[in-house]
Amino acid sequence: MCIRDRENTIFKPDTLKVGIYSDNDDDFDFKKLVKAIKDSKAKAEIIQGNLNKTKDGLMVNHRYESIHPVLEDGLIIVVPEKPSHDFMKNVGEFADETFKHYKPLWIIGDATDILAEDKQKADGVMVTKDGKDIDKFIENLSKQRFWDRDGSN
Repeated sequence: MCIRDRENTIFKPDTLKVGIYSDNDDDFDFKKLVKAIKDSKAKAEIIQGNLNKTKDGLMVNHRYESIHPVLEDGLIIVVPEKPSHDFMKNVGEFADETFKHYKPLWIIGDATDILAEDKQKADGVMVTKDGKDIDKFIENLSKQRFWDRDGSN
C-alpha cells in the first residue's frame, strides 16, 4: 500500500475488537462501557481471571491466560482500588504488548504499577480516573495505530 493510499483511508471502529482487562470482583460499570463500544460498531471482550459474569451481569469472554493482547485492536484496563495478585500478575504484559504494537490503550484508574510514566503520555495512551472519556478512546480506536509512538521500549 502506498503512502497516498493510507492518507485516503477512512478509519472507523467497525469490527475492531476491544479487550477490557479487569479484576474479578470489580464494581465498575461494564454495561455502560460495553454499550458505548458496541454502539460504535466495535466488539467488546471482557478479560478477567475467571469466566464468571461481571458484578453488573455481563459475561466474561476470556481469562487472562487464554488470550494474548495482540489479538485485540485496542485495550482498556480497569484498575480496581485494591487489585488482586492475579490481576497484577498479567496486567503489565497486556499494557506493554498493546503499547509495543502501537495500539490504543486506556487505563482507567491508577496506572503507576502498570505502565511507565513516560509511556502514559504517549500518543494513543489515555490514563483517567473514570470511564467518562469513552468517546476519545473510540476516536483513538478508529485510528488503529499510533506510528509516532516509540513502541520499541
